Amino acid sequence: MRPPVIRKQASDFRVPPNLRDADADRIRFSWDSVRRELGGLPGGGLNIAYEAVDRHAEGALAQRTALRCQGSRPDPAMSRQGRLQVRPNKRGRS
Repeated sequence: MRPPVIRKQASDFRVPPNLRDADADRIRFSWDSVRRELGGLPGGGLNIAYEAVDRHAEGALAQRTALRCQGSRPDPAMSRQGRLQVRPNKRGRS
């Protein structure tokens, strides 16, 4: 048996969601406009890891909370943008 669907309205959130109208966004979507939003690798090219982590970790958002995980402890574990970059880089050099 499937669990019940949880339905929420944009007004339920403290911060409005980025995707408010999926159908309208799908109609307006353009790869060219998305490409303009991406930073691109220094020297050219495109790498999703750089776009998702490195460009934020190296910029003004480095100290901003990137992930917040709620577990069994009362305080959520938080990782800042800069820390997200350090962890994969350590594994990549091993």
